[in-house]
Amino acid sequence: MFLRRVIGMAVAIGIEAIVFISAFGIGLNAGFILPANYAENYLKQEEDNIAESMPFNNSLIPDMCAYGVFDKEGKYESGNLNNKWQNIIHMVIEGTKKQPQNIYLIERNDGYVAVKYDMSAHFAHPTWNRLIPNAEIGAICLFLLVLIFIVLANSLKFGKQLKKEINPLLEEIAQIKEKDLEIIQKSTKIKEFNDVLTALNDMEKALAQSLQTEWETEQRRKENISAIAHDIKTPLTVIKGNAELLKEENDIEEIYSQADIVIQNADKIQNYIRMLMEEANGSADRSERKETELEVFINDIEKQCRNLCRSKNVAIKVIKPEVTERVMAESILIQRAVMNLVTNATEYTDKRKGIKISFQYENPVLRIEIEDFGNGFSESALKHATEQLYTERKERSGGHYGLGMYFANDVAKQYEGCLYFKNKENQQGAIVVFEIKLC
Repeated sequence: MFLRRVIGMAVAIGIEAIVFISAFGIGLNAGFILPANYAENYLKQEEDNIAESMPFNNSLIPDMCAYGVFDKEGKYESGNLNNKWQNIIHMVIEGTKKQPQNIYLIERNDGYVAVKYDMSAHFAHPTWNRLIPNAEIGAICLFLLVLIFIVLANSLKFGKQLKKEINPLLEEIAQIKEKDLEIIQKSTKIKEFNDVLTALNDMEKALAQSLQTEWETEQRRKENISAIAHDIKTPLTVIKGNAELLKEENDIEEIYSQADIVIQNADKIQNYIRMLMEEANGSADRSERKETELEVFINDIEKQCRNLCRSKNVAIKVIKPEVTERVMAESILIQRAVMNLVTNATEYTDKRKGIKISFQYENPVLRIEIEDFGNGFSESALKHATEQLYTERKERSGGHYGLGMYFANDVAKQYEGCLYFKNKENQQGAIVVFEIKLC
């Protein structure tokens, strides 16, 4: 754009020069402007008339010339020469000084007429000649004025265009400042501005991605806090149930056993509270996986399930395989997910029939199936049970689908697995399957 503006201005100046030169030529040809040698040629032609005019007729002298009338001795008598030129011509007449080139000396019978002229163009009309004594300098001054006007006009126009082209840049910067990251590619007619806009657009995308990641991290943190707070109720339920059993128990060994369960679940609550504090501080490590024996891992889950069912007075049946593999897993995370599903099952099953938990392992897939004998899932729950904060007032409700199923489904995805559920065919109850890959 700058190059186009410079070329445009150069063309305008070129046109101006052509117009001025043409106008000056037309003025010369029309006689409006007199050529630079006009005075010299005129004086040569009129020399005899000037020499013979008696008395001296000053109208014979061109308006653009100055003259002086001198006697034979070089004494100044009349005219419009200044003192400097009077003295110079006096010395020329005396023969003490060489005649200057711009002085035309005409000898008369009674003395001399000295005419001072210059080799420059003049206007033919006396009024114009008085206003602008030198037509060439006047033309140059006018040319410069027009040139300044052209430069200023082009500069103002360029500034206006530049401001128009810079607006997308200012808008993009303001948009980034306000964190309005709706990414719309803007463009201008200036390549360098487009390069800057591309860089700003890339920065905007990176900022949008960063803010999105930050938002997702914050949402994840909130979800984890909610999930941990939700999971605390499971050990609380076990503690409460065993505490009530303790009041009715007389067998000292059973009392010790129930006390151990209370202590274990109290430790679990303490661990959950630690996890809550880490999530709140943003220092939780969710990626740590440790090597563990799969048999021990399954037995821990079974033990927790039995303790929960015992505290709720719900029957439980567990089917598990014999395994010897060692796997990498975040035990607490998976246990929390399974206990959420088991807690849901104990809430809605027929307590006399209880629940059934089946463990199946086909390297590397661990499949945990939880079966209850309740009223099953409603049509709405079958569609939305794994959605965060989903609850319903009918049948399987109470907030478990709001976080429990959602959390279990999220954990399954982290382990490249899945969570699926269905109602039993031709009998009462539901089945939830938690499936994950353990390497």
